[in-house]
Amino acid sequence: LTLFGTNVDTNEPFEDASRDPFGYSFFNLFSYDAGMLNTHVDRGLITVIAAKLPADRIDESTDLQQPEQSALWVKGPKNASSGQDWYNIDQEIYYLQREENSTSEKNEKQVVVILLGEEGEKLPLSKEYKLYAAEHTVRVNPNGNFVSRAHHRADPATSLHVPNRLSAAMILRHNLNQS
Repeated sequence: LTLFGTNVDTNEPFEDASRDPFGYSFFNLFSYDAGMLNTHVDRGLITVIAAKLPADRIDESTDLQQPEQSALWVKGPKNASSGQDWYNIDQEIYYLQREENSTSEKNEKQVVVILLGEEGEKLPLSKEYKLYAAEHTVRVNPNGNFVSRAHHRADPATSLHVPNRLSAAMILRHNLNQS
């Protein structure tokens, strides 16, 4: 069984994507010291993201994110009390990892984030449970201005002296028309 074919020269691992049911899937390794993601919705079924956050990600005295670091932000339903609709997922990852590290048993668990994409949103199960493909971004401020060629430059609001996140993402896409 060959999961990703033999096309190793690209981040799209299948030689002929149209012949493989998950042929349009791809994998990214990304350093946000050198790039960023504008606000978007993924097209695939799901996106699975594992991130390595800088050790000094959160100021423990205030429990706030360092102001000049990029973070994964996901847009959700507006919070009635705060009016907020963007959620800092990196801050949640940090809390989970900090809680894990404070226990006497260190299991070295990796926290992953799973986002539903547009293809996944079309599935009957998603409609039944009112699941949706959420807008997301990796920026210092999720409301930052659009930046062209964002994959090739750091967020203009980030500090060059503050390390940013590293992540690996598997974007699972399925040709729904072939089914």
